Amino acid sequence: MDRLLQHANALLPEASGMAPVPKAWIVPHAGYRFSGAIAASAYARVQFGAQTLRRVVLLGPSHRVGIPGIAVPSVSAFDTPLGSVPLDQDNVQALLSLPCCVAADEPHAKEHSLEVQLPFLQKVLPEFQLTPVAIGAASRDQVAAALKQVWGGPETLILISSDLSHYHAYEEAQRLDEQSSRAIMSLAPGRIRSRDACGWRGVNGLLQQASDLGLTPSTLNVLSSGDTTGRRDRVVGYGAWTFSADAVTVDKGITEADETQLLELARKSIACAVAGKPVPRVAVGTFAAALQRPGATFVTLTKGGRLRACLGSLRAFRPLVLDLVERSHSTAGKDARFPPIRRDEVADLHMEIAILTAPTELHFKSAGDLLEQLLPGTDGLTIEDQGHRATFLPKVWSEISDPARFLARLRQKAGLSQDHWSATIRAWKYQTRSFGTALHTRNRAITPPVKLD
Repeated sequence: MDRLLQHANALLPEASGMAPVPKAWIVPHAGYRFSGAIAASAYARVQFGAQTLRRVVLLGPSHRVGIPGIAVPSVSAFDTPLGSVPLDQDNVQALLSLPCCVAADEPHAKEHSLEVQLPFLQKVLPEFQLTPVAIGAASRDQVAAALKQVWGGPETLILISSDLSHYHAYEEAQRLDEQSSRAIMSLAPGRIRSRDACGWRGVNGLLQQASDLGLTPSTLNVLSSGDTTGRRDRVVGYGAWTFSADAVTVDKGITEADETQLLELARKSIACAVAGKPVPRVAVGTFAAALQRPGATFVTLTKGGRLRACLGSLRAFRPLVLDLVERSHSTAGKDARFPPIRRDEVADLHMEIAILTAPTELHFKSAGDLLEQLLPGTDGLTIEDQGHRATFLPKVWSEISDPARFLARLRQKAGLSQDHWSATIRAWKYQTRSFGTALHTRNRAITPPVKLD
């Protein structure tokens, strides 16, 4: 007990001072002298949720006992030298309602991937209930379904326990763990394999859930036993990541009614442009709070399925409704690739609005490295080099599904050669929330009505 307290007290202060608390985490589970510092970099941040967090869902691989799916224990508490940790019986029963879950104590009896986390949790959270889950041969979908079942709200912390590559030379371990880190940061479920992480099933299940919810990943630390012990012939990799529902995601406060209102606002702004009238003035304070916050929008007009005009903002610097009304007006008449929209073609046009997340800058050494960090169909991409800049919205993946061609065509759009590459090229990825309608409609009533000055 004294040794555990000494480890916790010595390690936790190194990473303190970080807030707020993210929703989900990946943490390592080796002995404290191997990965304790990496785990502490995570738990030092968890302690800032001590007033809110009351439930912890902890998933780790079953190293010793085979399980067809996942297993929860039948006991009411786990005991450690620091005291007793009560189990969350409501969550346990919720998981047992899933076909993939069984009640079994044997997988939990000596499972270090779970028990090594408990002293840290007891140190940073004064009061919580635990849902321990041992993962066997569960599919990614099964793990994601289990997470969804017990995801909870701000009172619930999700932990995935996993080490990274095992028993490679130091340089090879660095290479493999860097690949895994890129997959995690790209929210790419399925890219992590058994050779990459012992808890690969849990990691992939979390990545699927995080991708579905639009969470934002962040890397806290990636090291190996070669860094923490000095021995570099057969090392094990360790990493810590967080997943947050923060400002980088599209505002979840935007409702379907808000979308309808935005479509009508864009339609009226386009009508002003077609009629040769100026951008309509908008009474920002009359809109829902989610629409008054800074937002970046793109407006796309198509005719017969073919692009007719598309303009937008890549960064949020003004209220969303103001950005939309400006971009809608510009799209109708200022896309230099096309002539202005004519009144006689309005009835044939379809309009789509995309609300963009804040861009995340990518760090890469090659084109292939850049592409590995993209999730086709989900990520938009902006590149910039030598005064040239261009972006492809995520929907362009439906037309150019091959990642290499996607990047080549984006270079071309930017005014660069399709195979252009230089040490100064920069890239950002982002996601969108998109919705659309026919530009011309007989029923243009909405609730509440759009209010223009």
